[in-house]
Amino acid sequence: MATIKPATIQRTQQKFLKILRREAGDWIGRPIPVMTGNSDGLVDAGYGKIWVRFEHGDEREVICAFNVDWDWHATVGRLKSSPGIWRVREVRQTYLTPPPNRIGYHHTQHEGVDAPDRVMLDRRQILQSTILVYNAATFEIIIGSNHAPTKTGLVSYPETIKDLSSYVPIAGAVYVNVEVDGSGVISLHAGDPIPAPTMADNSYVPVPDFDKYFIGTVLLYETMPQLTNNDIRVPFPLATNYLLNSAAFSDILVSVADIQSAFEVLDTHTHTDLVLSTRWIPLANGDPSDPGLVFDADGNVIMILEDV
Repeated sequence: MATIKPATIQRTQQKFLKILRREAGDWIGRPIPVMTGNSDGLVDAGYGKIWVRFEHGDEREVICAFNVDWDWHATVGRLKSSPGIWRVREVRQTYLTPPPNRIGYHHTQHEGVDAPDRVMLDRRQILQSTILVYNAATFEIIIGSNHAPTKTGLVSYPETIKDLSSYVPIAGAVYVNVEVDGSGVISLHAGDPIPAPTMADNSYVPVPDFDKYFIGTVLLYETMPQLTNNDIRVPFPLATNYLLNSAAFSDILVSVADIQSAFEVLDTHTHTDLVLSTRWIPLANGDPSDPGLVFDADGNVIMILEDV
């Protein structure tokens, strides 16, 4: 009986291992290197496919589960489960700087009534009006379009971009309000200078002028590198008629002229002042020149703001 040399046995074992490694996986044969995109620079072939170029110049549509761009290195092959279909096996990281993942903007698929993957959420469910940073380096903000309650009813205002760069102080800090008037025009209103950013509190937020309504405020301070959303405050104001819901008026009939006069006084006070620090009380007489008094159509005093 012939004796098999150990070297022959070792070579035979290596051949079997090579065959097993090649045939044991899910793929048929070796991966074939390609370049993504065709010679016209087109990558997307539609329906989950892309164009690829082989080394010999042939171009083919293959299935691809990756986000790729033109002229990336990749390999293709065929699965044993579907030997008639060519697909991308891997994207080869052959560059010193790896290519990006190419996940593009896709918010539209989550927005709108007909969106394929709609998220049932809207910014107006969170805040009455949204103010966000538009350009941090140039201190620009964007105010989302919305409606504002005024003494003459709701007014609409459009999406607006405002530049705050001229308000950034050299020293200290300042609050800059975003306000809307009765015509729906957006404007900026700077408050009093604040000695230091650490001293900025609600007392420095400016009170809107007559026929101006508060949307939000932005804190600007010295040596500020750029604007952030953390510097923007957008409150959720109470949507109510302070006069008709006041306990002081529960048993009093108020005329249209009285309400109009009262609103003129309300315009000189912030919502915080009215809700937290003062209350309306009825009066029988008073000084007609006192701006804090409200008179009815006959000139009789009907109420005054009193500190709580």
